[in-house]
Amino acid sequence: MLDNRRVESLTEYWLPGPDVMTSELARFRLAGGKGVVSLTNQCMGRDLNSLRAISEASGIEIIASTGYYTRPASPPITDPSAVALEFRRELDSGAAGVIGEIGSGAWAIGEFEEGLFEAAALAHAETGAPIATHTHAGLHAGWQLDTLTARGVPAEKIAIGHLDEGLRSDSYLESLASLAGRGAYLGFDTVGITYFSEFMQQQLPSDDDRAAAIARLVHLGLGERVLIAHDICRPSHLASGGGWGYAHILEEFLPRLERHGVDPGTAMKLVVDNPLRWLAG
Repeated sequence: MLDNRRVESLTEYWLPGPDVMTSELARFRLAGGKGVVSLTNQCMGRDLNSLRAISEASGIEIIASTGYYTRPASPPITDPSAVALEFRRELDSGAAGVIGEIGSGAWAIGEFEEGLFEAAALAHAETGAPIATHTHAGLHAGWQLDTLTARGVPAEKIAIGHLDEGLRSDSYLESLASLAGRGAYLGFDTVGITYFSEFMQQQLPSDDDRAAAIARLVHLGLGERVLIAHDICRPSHLASGGGWGYAHILEEFLPRLERHGVDPGTAMKLVVDNPLRWLAG
């Protein structure tokens, strides 16, 4: 539930107000959904009061997040300990339950990324909160996992985001299997986004590509390390805007997985057991 209405240059990301978002999540509930994790942190226009109202009106539990996003969208970090304290206060107060979406981008790792991931690790050490990251189609995924685990974060508390954006070869899938083999969760979290990305200047995978890759990981015994989600961040992604909406995974993508050889019980575990394990251990 991204809200960048404070940024005039991001009009295509201005999601509608609580009434429309309540209706969107009500559709998700009718499809069998019970809860969502919103990785809209304080750098993305997060509105906790609106999230609470949407949750109560739709009947869907919403777990909010705390964190900084990518370098261009976040304040500078001069003291990671102070940033970690900010994160911990939100986690301790119950305002947030997840650290994320902490990001690196298409550029080289720099002081901001080093400081942000240090802050996240420090906050995790005090709270045990799970961490969700942002990658640019998988770029720097290994660095993210290495950095967080070196600072004491168990791999099984880390979900590396947007890995499905980078699906392009067998060698890439092998690299994802390696990350999962170390215990990290693999974010196949842009399900439904299948268009050419002007921002990334690349064609994004089809949902069939995603389903085939997940089926392969399940076959390798790594299904417990896959997290499936949407990256709904534009009005055009919503059902009311002509897009797929929050019910897409339950209504369309899980049957697609079954067509690729994932049995229904295993497919359901990907969207029930796996996120619960990541969240609660």
